[in-house]
Amino acid sequence: MKFGVSNSRSHLAQVLYLLSFDTPNEPVGRALDKYLNQIPHWVWLSWIPQLFLSLQRVEAPHCKLVLLKIATVYPQALYYWLRTYLFERQDVANKSELGRLAMAQQRMQQNVSGSGSLGISDGMQGYRVIVVPL
Repeated sequence: MKFGVSNSRSHLAQVLYLLSFDTPNEPVGRALDKYLNQIPHWVWLSWIPQLFLSLQRVEAPHCKLVLLKIATVYPQALYYWLRTYLFERQDVANKSELGRLAMAQQRMQQNVSGSGSLGISDGMQGYRVIVVPL
């Protein structure tokens, strides 16, 4: 990153893109780790949201190093994005849990309604099915 080079910011986008397709021997990740200290801290500020999203993928160890580097110099810059990232993850987890519970309840209702249609010939005479909501 040289001062005055106009396309240097686009190189960071390309590095993050290539990092997402890095192979198991990690040539891009090793190069990023090697030259990370030569890149100014402020250059990464506009890439904080992408770095947080990368924590869920294979490039997580390398992006974690970049985020730690930013946190040492600009902790307030990370605060908003970290808070937003954590709230989004919490919402995703809550929605998936609610979806899982709704599907389980639907299956349970289908099982109860299916067993209620068996009738007298199946030996269900005298029994009542009571559905208790969760």
